[in-house]
Amino acid sequence: MAKSQVELEQEYSANTALYKTTKEKAEKDEKQRLEARKLAQRGIGLALQLRRTYEDMSKDNPTFKEKAQWCQNQVSRWEEELSKLGSSMSGIPSTTFDDIAGLEDVKITIKNYLFALKNPEVAKRYNISTNVGMLMYGPPGTGKTLVAKAIAHELGVRFFVITPSTIFGSYVGESERNIRDIFSELRACEDGAVLLVDECESIFAKRTGDSNRAAIGVANQLLQEMNGANDGGGEKRIILGATNCPENIDEAYLRYKRFSLQFLIGMPNAEARKKVIDIGLKKLPYDEMVRDEMIRVLDESYTCADISGIIEQCAYKAMEEYRANYEMTNGKAQPVNIGVKHFREVMSTFSKSVTPEMVERYLKFRDERRNGGS
Repeated sequence: MAKSQVELEQEYSANTALYKTTKEKAEKDEKQRLEARKLAQRGIGLALQLRRTYEDMSKDNPTFKEKAQWCQNQVSRWEEELSKLGSSMSGIPSTTFDDIAGLEDVKITIKNYLFALKNPEVAKRYNISTNVGMLMYGPPGTGKTLVAKAIAHELGVRFFVITPSTIFGSYVGESERNIRDIFSELRACEDGAVLLVDECESIFAKRTGDSNRAAIGVANQLLQEMNGANDGGGEKRIILGATNCPENIDEAYLRYKRFSLQFLIGMPNAEARKKVIDIGLKKLPYDEMVRDEMIRVLDESYTCADISGIIEQCAYKAMEEYRANYEMTNGKAQPVNIGVKHFREVMSTFSKSVTPEMVERYLKFRDERRNGGS
């Protein structure tokens, strides 16, 4: 049953008061630090619920619009508090699927999954499990993190990112504790959350005779937490893995439900590259000829990140030329548009981030997974 405005306001006030008390103890006590993070996450959840309540009430009484804005300001304040407490959360992303160039097949599959997740009766009707994990693999700079952020945005939930450096500690048991703390905070997000485990091949590495027992223990602890991520009545908690080296992941970690949805986030097609170029040039002064030149030259061997980086360097070259003219004319120079000469100058020294051999490696991994090989 939905809580009333008064109930939510009372819970929010009580949670805020408890947070202040807990935070005072957090500097000297790690357990209190974790409790403070969990209370801050709860504060965000309550503020979001109150905001939705006030927005509904503002239809009949415009004064509630100010209260809704106050709630949004409170969300920002809680996010700042979490950052100070060392949280891996970065708020609710603004990235949408429309912001992602290409990857249409991947986006359709994910949207279907999210539709079932947001509509339990649909999932039940078609016997679709929504308690699964996703693995995104492919070259660096192709949009894996953007996809993860778009998922969080679509669900309207908070986004967490962890890397091996976030997890692995120097002392015995510290890494496992870090994982428990992260998932404890994740479960405090009652409205749901998306967790991206970046560089996951370093955590779920293939086991060999030289494998470190501590590293295996960390991987097992993370899997245990992943399997129980939705315990406690929470919904819409999704665990994503991202890697540039999928062949280094142990087969045991790729089995059903741990990373049952596996996506190759590959090189952008012509339409996607054109979209990245247009987005990159949108707010910049440029000659139309340079856009045509970019579309012609930047082929399938360039990632989205490559293209964005090239445009940034072109803008710098144009600014550099304008600065020189400005100084020579005592401030009377005309602004310089990004032109073909700037693009060609950048391209003369630019190094692609992905080689054909790398692309072939990812395609081979994808085909082996489809054929049931390892």
